[in-house]
Amino acid sequence: GVNVADGLLTAALDFGAGAFTGEPRYLQIAARPGSSTGAYETLLPRQPIRPAPYALHSETAAATTDKLKYFEEFQPILTKGALDWEAFTIGSETFLAVANLYNGSTYDLDSYIYRWNGTAFTKTQAILTHGAYDWEAFTIGGDSYLAVANAYNGSTYNLDSHIYRWNGTVFTKTQTILTHNAHDWEAFTIGSDTFLAVANHHDGITFTVASHIYKWVGTGFVKTQDIQTVGAFDWEFFTIGTEAFLAVANHYNGSTHNTDSRIYRWNGASFIQMQAIPTNGALDWEFFTIGSDAFLALANYRNDITHSTDSQIYTAVTEQTAAPAFARLGASPGLPPAADCAAPGDIGQMRVDQESTSLYVCTAQGWVVK
Repeated sequence: GVNVADGLLTAALDFGAGAFTGEPRYLQIAARPGSSTGAYETLLPRQPIRPAPYALHSETAAATTDKLKYFEEFQPILTKGALDWEAFTIGSETFLAVANLYNGSTYDLDSYIYRWNGTAFTKTQAILTHGAYDWEAFTIGGDSYLAVANAYNGSTYNLDSHIYRWNGTVFTKTQTILTHNAHDWEAFTIGSDTFLAVANHHDGITFTVASHIYKWVGTGFVKTQDIQTVGAFDWEFFTIGTEAFLAVANHYNGSTHNTDSRIYRWNGASFIQMQAIPTNGALDWEFFTIGSDAFLALANYRNDITHSTDSQIYTAVTEQTAAPAFARLGASPGLPPAADCAAPGDIGQMRVDQESTSLYVCTAQGWVVK
């Protein structure tokens, strides 16, 4: 072993005359903190060496001990057409729930909940689901809940999805809600109120079907709002400052994947449409922030010609007298379609066209640039 001082070591290495034949040669160094008697940690990357003397500088062993290098497989878990994992904690315990959609012969099959036992995840509960698309974990007060989105049972898209409550040992069914090819649950809070939004994709006849917002009233969830969606795949709740928003990913209307997905703003009593964004078979929204900047990332599945289509990242555009709207990063100015600001109910909505970085507000006189 060689001692290291202030991250530096000095070593004289004699490889002999025949070591350097023109093939690449590398120096691999393994280190451990001075007080440790454990395994040595290899310092990466390996350093190329040559016959002439020279100095190599690398990080100290202590600096490399906790640095992430890569991910490796930890545990395989058999799933059946799995579409979703949901990780959550209850007290000091960690759980995973998997949504199993289809096993090759039936949509009516168990989805499973796994509990961390200190070394691995072990199956702790089986719950019968019907074409499960999504699990959503949430808490109300000190109680823990799971909602499952059941999409299809082999004969109908119009079937019950369920909400389960943790009783200290297992999850027990606490509420049943009729859904229509449900693809997603989104749980969120506004102030002291808890809500659930379901993305209804299809009712067996049409993709233009209402998705619903439910509010917790102390003993269960009651429907408080219907929002017309078009093959809805995903809800994303987010806040910017003191304002709350919901974005829906509209996937398909029965004839085209080129549909508008929409952003809704909470007005204190309900969600009202704030912005329509052209999308191509949208599957998912993801909200995130970098410093003080807010972004929405959109996953587009396909347009009507190809699956090779751009997915977009949008940035929030704000002004002092208006709620944020979202503009596509790198877009150029362009006026939204006049038809989108033609009805009395359109007045007040804000819009950033697909090719626009400017904010527009619908008024009685048409679109006004802000």
